[in-house]
Amino acid sequence: MKQLLYAGTCMFLLLVSACENSKKTENKKENNLTFGIKDSVSLNILADPLLSDVSKNGDKIIFLDWASEEYITIDRKGKILGRFSKNEDLPDNPGFLFRLPGIRNSEEIVLYGMNGIFYFDFNGKLIRKQKSPAKQCGNYGWTNWSKYKVY
Repeated sequence: MKQLLYAGTCMFLLLVSACENSKKTENKKENNLTFGIKDSVSLNILADPLLSDVSKNGDKIIFLDWASEEYITIDRKGKILGRFSKNEDLPDNPGFLFRLPGIRNSEEIVLYGMNGIFYFDFNGKLIRKQKSPAKQCGNYGWTNWSKYKVY
């Protein structure tokens, strides 16, 4: 019986202390937050593009659409400057890409693939290429590309 009385007293004290009114005051500051779009671009294409690179001055953006293997270049306002694909068996096909396409000098697209480094204009016309030394010796994985200036 003493144990029941002891347990009841403990329960009563817990309930009373839990319901106690605290006199803590909170300093509430009203924050006027607004949301807005700072940087955005609207693409009028039917694709699932992946943002690949932005030129240094921010006026050109390149996207890669993996499904169609298409490279899409736009300006800051969303106007398409050029789009092309190099997925066929062509002499200017870079092959399997080692990295995402990049923009060089705001005028060239650089594709760095198994067949070398390829420089294109925005419509897909080949400007120049550097052959991969790895392809000549059959050693794709151990090529030292640091001596090649890509960008």
